[in-house]
Amino acid sequence: MENQTAKRGGKRPGAGRKRGVKDKATVEQRATLEELARSHTETALNVLVQVAQASESDAARVSAANSIIDRGYGKARQAVEHSGPGGGPIETVDLSDTEAARRIAFTLARARQEKSVTPRSTTH
Repeated sequence: MENQTAKRGGKRPGAGRKRGVKDKATVEQRATLEELARSHTETALNVLVQVAQASESDAARVSAANSIIDRGYGKARQAVEHSGPGGGPIETVDLSDTEAARRIAFTLARARQEKSVTPRSTTH
């Protein structure tokens, strides 16, 4: 009996969803979830208002209300602040179009040179 285990399991050519094609079921389910959550937005906001006005630890209700809003509209974006060395401002340099083009060309030429010098793997 020859090695039959080699014919089972593993990656097979042509199997599975093609790269870049979205899963239709997931897209449809997400749209449905968003529609359902948005239909409860007013209720969720009312719960948040009630809790804010007369709360005795309604953490579970607030969490549920936030979850409904998050699923309907997405989570609020987190602010990110960048700073330079020591927390100071980031230095900027105004370049002419010619100087900017020269620097870009220099960087691209250096990248091409490094790529051609890098030894390639010879693993088989």
